[in-house]
Amino acid sequence: MSDLLDLYRRQFDYTQWANRSIAHMIRSGRPDDEFIIAQLAHIGAVQQLWLNRIRAFKPEHFEVWPTLSLEDATSYAVDETLVWSAWQDAALHNGLHAAHAYTNSRGEDYQSTAADMMTQVVLHGMHHRGVITRRLRDHDVAVSALDFIHWARTVDFSS
Repeated sequence: MSDLLDLYRRQFDYTQWANRSIAHMIRSGRPDDEFIIAQLAHIGAVQQLWLNRIRAFKPEHFEVWPTLSLEDATSYAVDETLVWSAWQDAALHNGLHAAHAYTNSRGEDYQSTAADMMTQVVLHGMHHRGVITRRLRDHDVAVSALDFIHWARTVDFSS
């Protein structure tokens, strides 16, 4: 399980870097675009939503499309990826392949493994960063590479 946890740790490290990078691009190019800011806020909200689910925490009300300022959306998207230790603790407590019951936003009951939940968080963020990147390009804003492999080439493996 250690190798799989190491893989998820790398994916969450990448996610934090990518969220920080896309936030920088937004600030530099379209800091007033409400659609883009909403996408970034949604990334952070969904990260929190899945963490709540894996921890079996059910808030009374949860907004998956919160209306936030660019600064708050950036903090939300970046800070939520810093909770890797919480994900790791939850995954280790019950195992990566243990089922976690939850109810989705339509009121439907499901069970998913911690591994699938963590994969969902990483892939969901990639999708919305792609939406943001497309919108920035539509406004002639230069965007930097956000590919995982681009990030992986810059990682110092000696530490």
